[in-house]
Amino acid sequence: MSEVSIGVRTSLNVRPRSDVYGRERSALNPTVFILKKCSMLRRRGGLLMALAMAACFAMQISVAEPSSQSSSASNAASDDLVLPMPKSASMAFRPIMVPGPSFWGGEERIVQLGDPDGGMFEGLQRVQISGSFPGAGGEDWVYYLAKYEVTKGQYVSLMGLETLIEESANPQDRELATLTGDRLQAALSEPVSGLGWPAVDAFIHAYNQWLFDPKHADRLSALPQIDGVPGYLRLPTEVEWEFAARGGATALRAGTFGDPLPVSAATLNNYAWHRDNAKAKVRPVGLREPNTLGLHDMHGNVQEFASQRFLPEIWQGKPGGLVARGGSVITSAKELRSSTRSEVGIYRWNDDRKQMEEQKSLTTGMRLAIGSDVIVTPDYWETLKTSYDAYKSSIRSNTPVGLTLEHPVAQGASAVGLAHAGIDELMGKNQELTSELSRIKNYIEQAELKMDQAQQEGARSLAQDALRNATNAAGFLFSATQLEARSVELGEMINEIGNQFQGQLKLVKDKAMEKRQHAAEQVDAYAKRVAELGEYGNTYVDRALEDLSKRDLAERERMALVLVVTHVSRYRVTRRLSTEEWRNDFDERFGTVSQ
Repeated sequence: MSEVSIGVRTSLNVRPRSDVYGRERSALNPTVFILKKCSMLRRRGGLLMALAMAACFAMQISVAEPSSQSSSASNAASDDLVLPMPKSASMAFRPIMVPGPSFWGGEERIVQLGDPDGGMFEGLQRVQISGSFPGAGGEDWVYYLAKYEVTKGQYVSLMGLETLIEESANPQDRELATLTGDRLQAALSEPVSGLGWPAVDAFIHAYNQWLFDPKHADRLSALPQIDGVPGYLRLPTEVEWEFAARGGATALRAGTFGDPLPVSAATLNNYAWHRDNAKAKVRPVGLREPNTLGLHDMHGNVQEFASQRFLPEIWQGKPGGLVARGGSVITSAKELRSSTRSEVGIYRWNDDRKQMEEQKSLTTGMRLAIGSDVIVTPDYWETLKTSYDAYKSSIRSNTPVGLTLEHPVAQGASAVGLAHAGIDELMGKNQELTSELSRIKNYIEQAELKMDQAQQEGARSLAQDALRNATNAAGFLFSATQLEARSVELGEMINEIGNQFQGQLKLVKDKAMEKRQHAAEQVDAYAKRVAELGEYGNTYVDRALEDLSKRDLAERERMALVLVVTHVSRYRVTRRLSTEEWRNDFDERFGTVSQ
């Protein structure tokens, strides 16, 4: 079912446990008299009714927004970052920690997104997550993501009810001015949805401008800073959104980051509103449990705009409409994944009217992030420039983009292929130049052949080197295992006979440790060669591995080749340099191999 085509009728009779901003609801008794008068005025009709409804709605909004905090005592966390909004409203944000102390980061920031069992737009991809602000103590970086989806109440507090009614495609929003008490509270607690892209952008811009007002310096001081420069509100990137949805650094440490969902299927209803439990009705924010990072409704309720255009893959492909993440109340539980992505058009073709119209999705909302520019000051530019060379020679060279773009043979082959196509096009348009262009084309074909040979040789050489490293690692592991077995025997002899073997025991243990260190070095070199080999085209990789399999290999070499084939195949799918995992494979396979 399309996320952009269905009209969702929201339920206004849900009694939220907290108000639109997650705050404990205050008693309405002081305003009961005023609300009753408003109700009487509505019944009198005409201009008086219109004026009364506007005035009474303003009063009800103030009732629905008790002052100060953005979350209730039961939901507030000590590390929430709370930004003010007009009419005593506020918006709470959660810090999302990104591992690594430097701007460029290290291998710990390279994460795998997507899902092998997901749809065609959820392919596995290796990307690098980054923070926007240095973390406390300088050990990590951080970006901020709103604790809840932006609510109707928050939108109205900044833009006004008239703007919401004008911009929203949700017919329920036209009824807000007629609601009172619990029904108003529930309606304002729902995530704002049904807005076109210009209205979303206008809201974010208006909020930033309100915070930046020089007459109210206290608002600006609430924002995090980098190099003395405050951040600003924006939508999260897809990478930021999915990193947080999967549980961030906490999930990386726990080994659960790659799971389709951060919770089990049995407990999903406790964390998400989806088609099976919400019955296509958008619900007030915060009624479900937060994820491990303290974020509510990351999966389901309304899907959430990310900041970039929709691409078939997160970082490549044809740019389309807007991208939304997380699924919604019309997404089934089986289809709900951290990798779920949808395209929401900015415009759409109305076939009945034969015209393009602005696209608005009733199941798409937003969750804000706090970020910053890359180059915040001229001095900061110099700081980045100084650290870039180290990053380029170490971390970047181990990422798929670094391996691919900096591979000279791959670059040359790509350029030659483009030139070949260009010559064919010129020959078709300039018949009089056919002879000369044919000669140039012949040169290009010769270069193309040499490039092909170079890629074959490059893949073959890397495969041989990887096998050599693997075999060496296997030999060192065997020696270490034998020495460790000998140290156990010596230990038993010392217990039975005495300490005369103590010196020999120390020597054997040192040798075993040395062998394991050599094995680790070989596996590290092996992993890099596997990654480089995996970036070649499938034809070159398969041919290189097939050539190795036809050789007269020793038993240990043949066993090592099985690991080479396995790890290259795994890398071509995941694009992940899994050195630690591969080291465990070596330990398991070669720890007890006899010579």
